[in-house]
Amino acid sequence: YYQTFVLEEEYGFNKTTKGLFIADLIKGWALGGVIGLPFLALFLSIIRWAGSSFIPYLMAFIITSQLILVVIYPLLIQPLFNKLSPLPEGTLRTRIEALASSLNFPLKHLYVIDGSKRSSHSNAYFYGLPWSKHIVIFDTLIAKTSEEQIEAVLAHELGHWKYSHPSKMLVVSQLYLASILSVFPPFLRSSPLLRSFGFNAQVAAKPPILVAFMLFQMVQGPIDAMIKVGMNALSRHYEYQADRFACELDEKAAKEGHAHAGDVSMSERLGQALISLHVGNLSTVWVDWLFSTWHHSHPTLTERLKAMEIIRKESRDKAAGQGKKEL
Repeated sequence: YYQTFVLEEEYGFNKTTKGLFIADLIKGWALGGVIGLPFLALFLSIIRWAGSSFIPYLMAFIITSQLILVVIYPLLIQPLFNKLSPLPEGTLRTRIEALASSLNFPLKHLYVIDGSKRSSHSNAYFYGLPWSKHIVIFDTLIAKTSEEQIEAVLAHELGHWKYSHPSKMLVVSQLYLASILSVFPPFLRSSPLLRSFGFNAQVAAKPPILVAFMLFQMVQGPIDAMIKVGMNALSRHYEYQADRFACELDEKAAKEGHAHAGDVSMSERLGQALISLHVGNLSTVWVDWLFSTWHHSHPTLTERLKAMEIIRKESRDKAAGQGKKEL
């Protein structure tokens, strides 16, 4: 409530009404009961049933649950909170479809989401199965950003798809989860450690699984914090890769005849879009590098702009080299 009606309100971002806020809370609690409670019950049942050998069964259950959520979220859950409408015919749709086609991106639907009914923040993303992808653009992004810049933002997002970044991050996170779960059985059998939390000898000898797992999460919290830094570093690397992918699309478009006359380079458009998004969202520009390394999954704006300038210089040098060879 404080985040929405005090902080967001103070800086002009909040568009959520009290009624919508309460409705969202009720829907969230209902979903937690319908999805969260059965998930937790099955989670604990697998551990009880499989004993110390629960890890492969539990990981199979978790991965299956995640895949099911990928399918049902846009169909059943998201419509409870937002309305997705097809992006109207026009130059923006034509641009995006041409971009997706040039990259063999399996685009099935282009949607506009009514994010403006809750906030003036803007974003764009894609989701779906490997053979059927959907692109979603916030109506606030369309209202505040030029078509050329939106195309550049989506080019960056398609870079993530091209390099399979979401799939790689999913694999890394599942491997980390499996490694953490592998330490839980010894913790569950560690009576002295459990007694240090105040349990008597009888309970510590055979603790409730849910209570033991919650304590286990507390104990491995510092490890989580360090792993988070590593995950942030990987994510930042992927962001640079996606930026480079978008910036290098100019050469690909020129070779294939897809370039739009009069457009500035994709690199410049992406830079302009990032600046526009940072200004519009009142994001921090100058961030301490150590703080950013610990907390942020994305490079700072200045870091990304500097990296794109290097890419432009490399492109100019490459073009100059090719010109000399032709001479």
